[in-house]
Amino acid sequence: MKTANSEKLKSNIYPKDIFDKLEFSKVLDLLLAKCRSSLGQKLAQKTNIEINPSVIEKKLRQTHEFKQMLQFEAAEFPSDNYLDLDEELKLLNVDNAVLTEQQIFRVYLVLQTVSAIVRYFSGTTNSTRQEVYPNIFHLCEPITVSKQLLNFIKDILDENGKVRSDASPELSRI
Repeated sequence: MKTANSEKLKSNIYPKDIFDKLEFSKVLDLLLAKCRSSLGQKLAQKTNIEINPSVIEKKLRQTHEFKQMLQFEAAEFPSDNYLDLDEELKLLNVDNAVLTEQQIFRVYLVLQTVSAIVRYFSGTTNSTRQEVYPNIFHLCEPITVSKQLLNFIKDILDENGKVRSDASPELSRI
């Protein structure tokens, strides 16, 4: 599988057939097969050969930490609802556009997962994770999820993503 990035990078790498020699397309196909969502597949398709040693080392440390975390942590890393929200995010940038209840629910599910990942590393009880997995923690550190927004959506939608009958006084009267 060829990407725009790989074509651009080919011109800067010696030998020119490095992608073929390393069987990069086979590696990419194996990676795509392991993806749990279309979002993961999109990100995997952007994968390219890295030539910067410091970036390679950083990504190897992150990969090692994540592998260790999956193997040795008692608490499971949040791995549900990695949904592609491109459509929803595009709509949110359009004036007067409205998300459907299903789209709002998809946003809610992703926000719940992101919030769970942040909680996985935060707090005094999880400070050890911050120390043991500093490279992964560094990725999560700048992320905040509005509890207010999560609660607001939870008050409107039920666990199946449908508008609650008690979401407003008018609905309660019906």
